[in-house]
Amino acid sequence: MGARREEHLLSPLLEALFDCDTASATVSGLRLFNNLLFMVPTETRRIQLEKELQELHYESHISQIRIKYSTVSSVVREVERFYSIKRKQEQGPITPVLIPEQQVMDLDENANSSSSDSDSSLLDSLKMAIGKSGEAMKIRKRLLETLTEVLEDVHSENDIDPVLAKCKRLLGSSLNNNSSFQLPTITPSAPPPPPPLMNGPLPPPPPPLTGCSIGPGPPPPPPPFNLGNKKMSETTHELPVAFKPPKRAETKMIKMQWTKIPPREVTSTANTLWGKLAKDECPITSQVPLDYSQLDELFSQQNPRKNKSLDKPIIGSKKTDEVILLDTKRFMNVSIFIKKLGDVQELVSDIRECRGTTRLDTLQMLLSTAMPTREEVDLIRTYTGDSSKLAPPESFFLHLVAIPDYSLRIRMLKFRMDFHLSMEKLAPQVRLLSDACEQILASTALLRVFVVICKIGNYLNEGSSAGDAAGFKLNSLWKVIELKANTGHETLLHFITKNDPICVDNLKAELSLIPEAAKIPSPSEIETDFGEIEKQRAELEKELNGKQEPVFKEMGSYIKIECKAEIEVLAKSFFHLSDLRSRMATYFMEKPNEFKIEECIRMFRNFLLRLEKAHQENLQREESARKREQKAKAVGER
Repeated sequence: MGARREEHLLSPLLEALFDCDTASATVSGLRLFNNLLFMVPTETRRIQLEKELQELHYESHISQIRIKYSTVSSVVREVERFYSIKRKQEQGPITPVLIPEQQVMDLDENANSSSSDSDSSLLDSLKMAIGKSGEAMKIRKRLLETLTEVLEDVHSENDIDPVLAKCKRLLGSSLNNNSSFQLPTITPSAPPPPPPLMNGPLPPPPPPLTGCSIGPGPPPPPPPFNLGNKKMSETTHELPVAFKPPKRAETKMIKMQWTKIPPREVTSTANTLWGKLAKDECPITSQVPLDYSQLDELFSQQNPRKNKSLDKPIIGSKKTDEVILLDTKRFMNVSIFIKKLGDVQELVSDIRECRGTTRLDTLQMLLSTAMPTREEVDLIRTYTGDSSKLAPPESFFLHLVAIPDYSLRIRMLKFRMDFHLSMEKLAPQVRLLSDACEQILASTALLRVFVVICKIGNYLNEGSSAGDAAGFKLNSLWKVIELKANTGHETLLHFITKNDPICVDNLKAELSLIPEAAKIPSPSEIETDFGEIEKQRAELEKELNGKQEPVFKEMGSYIKIECKAEIEVLAKSFFHLSDLRSRMATYFMEKPNEFKIEECIRMFRNFLLRLEKAHQENLQREESARKREQKAKAVGER
């Protein structure tokens, strides 16, 4: 035995408990530890047991179990029972009393009787092994080693019999190597008298009898490892033949994760699907051929997991040390934020001191993905374990919620940075839109182009209902752009630029802001962003009223005076832009309630681009014609 194993003899049991993947198995493990702690015979032994559980960080682990199975009442009851036993023992020594089997079963309505029997039997074995003699220590170690080796093979009720047989073989080999160590056997004789209820070591167990067969007669008290009662209980509700495989797997197989229905429930309900299949005369069950050799090939464990060594401590690795309180998805999201952030302490310090050194995108990510919810705040604040063992997301939350008004401070920092950036963006956008509208209203070249288009249109539409027009709506420009000549490669714009190229150049100069103005959002979108900023400012101003901390007073003054002044200036710009929209609607004889500045500007931007393109194509054609003429002239002179 190594030093680590000598120091923590409960390590394999605790390791097996945290490997449990079902609630019922977890309840059995918790109950075993609770009963062991409750029925410890002496004060000295109790102190020794508590010290060992403390060194193994047992409380930290059951806190994780409680979170994992928070909706399973039987698990929660066993966890609460542990704390109840601990509180009572702190008040004074508890007289150990053997809990009746029925009382143990009442602690978990959903636990089956076989699990309770197993817990009680294992507990009796451990009680027998707790002693000061060297022989008792050897028995204790051997029982724990054997239990650890066989627990991993138990996945269903069908596994219990072969596992118990394996346990007997393993313990039997010790009998051959150590004649003084014998496994108590099951006999039909009367049970030994119960130990006296007194403070002192338990009396030694009765000497074992030869033979291990299960004989008839009244059931004896639960022996170690429950070698008798399990077999007897299964004979009452035997697995129907329809569900029994014809052979046992010779190697370890990949386990099927399911929620099974016990045989006792199936055999008592003949009108259910499983009850019908369980009948011997059911024809369906005989029509299911299975190739078990192929099953072995496909589902055997290629790399079976080795039994965990008792020398390997269950506490010490980073994963085991960390206490995780958040659910998996939340834990991953906050972990990603922390990884991107890098220096968590610097962020926490910036929030506490309200320094504006944190990047705006960091604060936005914090508010959108990594802020603790009300339930998470309660979870963190009620945690009473070792804070140094908390995983990074939980540790970050712990430091964050320790800051007074942490949420208000974060929103203050974000608003201060976001406000300046937003004002630096919104104010120029409103100003650019206003200036572009002013250019349109003041352009004389635009008037000239519109007159030319109107004259050409009336000329083309003479004699039709579309003729004799005194003007046209702005959306007509889209059709003017696409009007093609009969040559196939020229449009009306080519004709306009060829007849009045100077007017085209003047129009481009007079509407110089149109291309840039067409890139920015619409006035309605800008106004929405502006309204959101004003809403945040008003909410912060309301929250900061009455706050006496200097940093809050300074922020309150900033919001009430500086921010409000900038917002009022921008509001005046919006009012001017709204007035320009009304003037332009009147100017182009459009309906005021339907006219949109952004559509007008985008239309003029497209008109200017197509007009410039037609002008350049005309110049290229003229240049090509001149070159052809020069070439023809040169050929003629020869």
